[in-house]
Amino acid sequence: MQSKLEERGPGWSGCASLPANIFLDKNGNFGVKPIDELKSLRSKELLSVTNKSITSVNRGLAKVQGDLLEVIVELEGKDAKKFGVSVLKSPDDREHTLIYYDAENKKLKADGSNLFFPIMPYIAASSHNSS
Repeated sequence: MQSKLEERGPGWSGCASLPANIFLDKNGNFGVKPIDELKSLRSKELLSVTNKSITSVNRGLAKVQGDLLEVIVELEGKDAKKFGVSVLKSPDDREHTLIYYDAENKKLKADGSNLFFPIMPYIAASSHNSS
């Protein structure tokens, strides 16, 4: 009997993605970023915060809703082992997807186990190096 991963095929199988540029940054690290033409899909900016408390940011985020949002986040975890953001939250907080960075394993992960139709328990990506 095949595992769920074997049934799905290669790691890219079933993956939805946007067109992207692949590049090497100034340190020779591999990078991927969406193509510039995707900026034309943006409408108005709903929220922009810098150097604010978590409470303040959460108050602002409570007003943001939508099924298709671009989220650009820079987090500083200092001594935290895991840190991230919760997205696709239901009004009663029973459902959400957690996107977080696991500092110990140097992996970006998504946990959709709290969804009515759960995605994989986590989706791991390789270490993220910004350009």
